[in-house]
Amino acid sequence: MLAAEPAAQQCILIHDPVSGTTPADLDGSLPPPAGEPNTAVGFIGGSLALYRFHADWSDPLNSFVEPAMLQAAPFAEACFETRSGACIPQAGAGAPALDSLADRMMFRAAYRNLGSRGRQTQPSPSGQTPHPSRTAR
Repeated sequence: MLAAEPAAQQCILIHDPVSGTTPADLDGSLPPPAGEPNTAVGFIGGSLALYRFHADWSDPLNSFVEPAMLQAAPFAEACFETRSGACIPQAGAGAPALDSLADRMMFRAAYRNLGSRGRQTQPSPSGQTPHPSRTAR
């Protein structure tokens, strides 16, 4: 793609009612172990949906997505009582309210290879109480 040559793509549908998955990106200088699947995290109700995925460009039939559910700390969405989700006030007379987007991840999912183990952290979606980082293996 960077050389303006044709590029392949792979698409695996996720049939969960997940909202806005966020793939992990790398923190630090130590890459993941060779062959380690990447992860993406999404939000389903009161749980985090963690997806381990691997794209095999040599043999696409070896590509996969593995889901896992992680319980999140109990919380209440910021705009639960409004149908549109818009309840965050803005400054200024007559300014429209902002949507809290509480049904999706609002920040990056960070992966760091610590040598003996990998760690992925995901901040809470908006309106949630903070929870400890989750470890992905």
